[in-house]
Order: sequence, then structure tokens, then C-alpha cells
Amino acid sequence: MSYACISDLAHADRPKGGAGAFWRRKAGRRLTAPVEECPSPGIEEEPFKIVGLQDLVNQAPPSPLEHYIEATREGRQLRTGYSALYQFLPEVDRSAASEFRQLCRSEQHVSQTSGFAPGFVQANFVALAKEYAFDFLSFVLRNPKACPLLAVTDPGDPCPSNVARDADLRTDIPKYRVYRHGEVAEELTNITALWDNGMVGFLLGCSFSWEHVLKEEGLCPRQIEQGTNVPMFRTNLPNTSVGPFKGTNVVSMRPYIPENIAAVAEITAGYPGAHGGPIHWGDPADLGISMESLEKPDWGDAVEVRQGELPVFWACGVTPQSAIQDAKLPLVVTHAPGHMFICDVQDQELKVVVSRPGLAEHPLLKNQRDPSPTPGSRNASRSPSHEDTPEFSIGPPEQA
Repeated sequence: MSYACISDLAHADRPKGGAGAFWRRKAGRRLTAPVEECPSPGIEEEPFKIVGLQDLVNQAPPSPLEHYIEATREGRQLRTGYSALYQFLPEVDRSAASEFRQLCRSEQHVSQTSGFAPGFVQANFVALAKEYAFDFLSFVLRNPKACPLLAVTDPGDPCPSNVARDADLRTDIPKYRVYRHGEVAEELTNITALWDNGMVGFLLGCSFSWEHVLKEEGLCPRQIEQGTNVPMFRTNLPNTSVGPFKGTNVVSMRPYIPENIAAVAEITAGYPGAHGGPIHWGDPADLGISMESLEKPDWGDAVEVRQGELPVFWACGVTPQSAIQDAKLPLVVTHAPGHMFICDVQDQELKVVVSRPGLAEHPLLKNQRDPSPTPGSRNASRSPSHEDTPEFSIGPPEQA
């Protein structure tokens, strides 16, 4: 046994080489606990694998992946991130969201936003020239699971007034990513110099919006436990293409034991404006993701997948960045992965609940807590409008 080597200390901030390596480096950074010897040069670590993968898959509910692929292939999806009964409630104190945006504007907060401003909707960001805006709008409406639309600005206007009246999209995101001709050119903390009268801004829902709900239910996402960014992976699932925008789905991943997957799926399915429920759990190869890739995500940071856990995958708001890379436009600006815009809208205002009887045994709806809606209440049944599960009716949650 020895303390972490100097090379570990130099790279302690990011989990290169997997979660095990990450925690060894954290220990080395503090120099308070002995860790394993640094591996000798030329000796490769054993490839990552999930022990008993098929047995774990058999213990979990059936994956919704087949349904998701079918809905995408048939082009049955066309919607925003809002339900018909969405209301921006006037009595809610929204000062915490505004104060957080001010921290970003003054560049006092320039890191990822997972776990920050709990209760407020977090959003992915894209800005591009108005000549491409209609095609991109059509793209996000036809890929609503990955791109739940929350806001579109007028050309040249940096304020997404329907979700944050005092906001400025040029300054109120911790970190931006600039694409030129499909390639990442730079990352900035302020894009005022790039914004002109022809720029159109889009805000798309983000899974960070429901992570605090999982935490409150005792189902804390692993990256929050470990204090890192969520891992994100490029899949082999094609997006519904529109004009120059094509690409493939990107997914985020959080591991859970099979017994908890139904509850996790039920909770997150209530937030279709934040990607809704998972699109898959089980073998990552079904999405074109190798087992080894779980330790080397395309975006974000690796997290530990413990014995007895399965990776659970959600559609991710980095998906448009895949489409942007394929489109190769002269200039597109996005958020840096994990660095979101904080809206004034609260998560509870976007939440919907399953209300049609007869679906209690669906794998995504087991243990559904029936809010017992009454006729005319905000939980009354509505016509189907979301693809999180086989079609079901929705309504917003009861108000306290």
C-alpha cells in the first residue's frame, strides 16, 4: 500500500479511466488515506463488465426501448415539453432561480448545474441563425423525447420571456460551447460578442429537473452522490431528421438495482418536459454503447456502476449537439454539456400524472400512486399526448 502517485494528483479533477480511478485520485488529492499501488506501465486494467447482466435484466421490468424505436421510426411524435394544463402560478417565489442566473452572469458560477437550484426547471440551450431556425424548430418538435421544447426567442432577442423574464441567454449560462462548421471551436462564459440580430435561441428540457425528486425518494442519482457531471453517451439510434439536422440520439445514464427501476421510471415519466421516463435499461449494447464505454462517456464524467446494478438510460438534451455536428452550420452556440440554464418555471408546474385506469401493470407504471382525480379537477383524465409509455392520459399534479 502507498499513497497516490504524483501523476494522479495532476489529474484529480476529472474521472479519467473510470469511477474506481476517480475515487483513488480523490483520496490521493487529500493525502489522508492509503490507496492501491499505481499500476505499472504497460499493464492494462481488466475491462469493465457487469457481472450477471442477463440475470439482472430478467429481474427488471421489460425495457421500453422497442416502443421508443417504433414511435421514432413511424414519426408519431410531434409536441413541446408542455401539457395542455401547464400554468405559471403567480404566487410562487422564483427569486432563487433569478439569483442563480445572476451568479452565472457575473461568472461566479461557471461549473455544472446538477443539484443546483432544486425545484426549478433546468434547460439545454441552442442558438443559431434565423435562416436555420424553422428547420431546427421542426427537428425538436419531431424528436420531443430528446428535445422537449420550452422556449423559442424572437430573432435577435436574448430573453426567453415565457420562462424567465429577466434573463439574458448571452450571459446566464455557466459555460457555452461554440460550434463552427460542425466542430467545437471554443468554450466561453459569455457569448455577447457572438449574438446578433439574426440569432434565435431555443431552450429544451433537461433531466436535471427531476433529479432532486429522485433524491428525496431515496433514489439519488449516482453523479450527485459522487459530485460529478452525469455521464452521456452517443447511441446508434437515428434522430428523426429535418433539413440539415440529423445525427443520433444521445442518452444520459444513472445506475439502479432492478427492484428500483419501476419506481425510477414512474417518477421520471411524470416529467415529459424533462425527457420523461427512461428509453432503456439493461444491456448498453442495445443502444450501440460498448460495456467499456461506460467508463469513458462521450460527455460528462464516469460514475460507478456497482455490483447488482443495471445502467438506466434517458434521452438527453445533448442530442441536438449531435445533429449540429452533422449539419456543419457556420455558427451554432450551445450550453456546454451539464451547464444548464435555470428557468423561473418550477418542476411541479411541468409535472403530469398518469390517470387512465387499466395500465397499472405496465412496466413503467407499477406502484403508480393514484391521485384519485375528481371530475373537473386538474388531475382529471385527458386525451393522450406523450410517448413516455404506450399512450396514456395525463393531467398535472394536485396543488397543495
